[in-house]
Amino acid sequence: MPLRDLRLTRAPRHLARAGLLCWARGRLGRLLVDGLAVRVTRRGRLVVTWPTRRDSRGHEHRLVWPLDRAVREAVRAQVLAALRRRGVLP
Repeated sequence: MPLRDLRLTRAPRHLARAGLLCWARGRLGRLLVDGLAVRVTRRGRLVVTWPTRRDSRGHEHRLVWPLDRAVREAVRAQVLAALRRRGVLP
């Protein structure tokens, strides 16, 4: 399932120093998914994380999460390809 109307917003410098490159937003089927975060891990791996919230106990809960691994991987590939086309990634 393709991610359409993809928009990328660069992270401000103070968040970029902590590994956040940008946020992504796009349509996935009939859903608008906002708050995908593109990060570089401490080991240098690029990851796309899905939006979450923390409850009063500090536990994280996913707001959106495709149950199909193929969809998650396709979204990741599309977001990273868009960053490469824009010169953000090598």
